[in-house]
Amino acid sequence: MRVVDLCSKNVVTATEDESLFKAAYQMRENHVGDVVVVRQKNGQRRPVGILTDRDIVTAMVAVGEDDFAETTVARAMSDVLIMAREDDDLVEILNNMQANGVRRVPVIDTDDNLVGIVTYDDILRELSGELAKLSQVVDAEVAREKQKRP
Repeated sequence: MRVVDLCSKNVVTATEDESLFKAAYQMRENHVGDVVVVRQKNGQRRPVGILTDRDIVTAMVAVGEDDFAETTVARAMSDVLIMAREDDDLVEILNNMQANGVRRVPVIDTDDNLVGIVTYDDILRELSGELAKLSQVVDAEVAREKQKRP
């Protein structure tokens, strides 16, 4: 399965100069745990980082940032960004996520523009569905055998 077939196309984004307050508000309003940080130019959105709810907590508490409304996304975001191409294979992306310790991967097109995001949860949901289908194959085989030889 290709990543583009599974990824969410409605990606919540922020820019580097937005406040952490605004980014956190967007996360809450959209019920997500991250925003993809983009640079926008000529209608294109190019990912440059990712900001998670954990990044916000770390920036505000552990590092000692005290002005939530004034601290920018750039100050707290992770700028080491693992990305996937639309045609990448799901298992390949899962291996890449595991190797890099990330749970969310922006999906880009051939021009490096943001087209979606795939999460560990998305992949887990898909793979568990596939495993259920495999289980049904085994059950059907056993049922067929019982009919054949009662």
